[in-house]
Amino acid sequence: FPVTIRYDNTFAGFGTGNFTIEFWIKFNSVEPTQVVCGIISSGGDSTGGLVVYINASGNLRVFGGSVSPTANTSVSTGVWYFIAITKSSNVWRLYKDGVYQSKFTDSAAVDPQSTKPFTIGGYGTTAYLNALLDDFRITKGIARYTTETSFTPPTAEFPNK
Repeated sequence: FPVTIRYDNTFAGFGTGNFTIEFWIKFNSVEPTQVVCGIISSGGDSTGGLVVYINASGNLRVFGGSVSPTANTSVSTGVWYFIAITKSSNVWRLYKDGVYQSKFTDSAAVDPQSTKPFTIGGYGTTAYLNALLDDFRITKGIARYTTETSFTPPTAEFPNK
């Protein structure tokens, strides 16, 4: 931990297209700066990036594309949550346990560079994730959840395709 996907790997680049990132997570602690996953510049901002992390208020936060848009939801320790982040036609949505939490609009491209590799479980030397992750799935080109209504989270492992 953390796992870094090389910057020149086209798998990690989303561009301006649709995508879904979804996973199960159980936090051992809820402390600021823990990074679940992201493309973060070496300067710490997320211009052209994507960051899913714990903020100073103890909320799970999505920070994407440009510097200002955000979406967040409260989390606690010792509880398994199903988290989904989607981008569909420039609308980013955050879901927790199948329940819509928040959204923002941003058209900026999300692409890794040499200073912004895609990482899972932390970034740099001070932003490690203190949690368990399970069934982490990234789907490029498809926003699986696109409304402000609830859905039933998966109860089995994701298919291997």
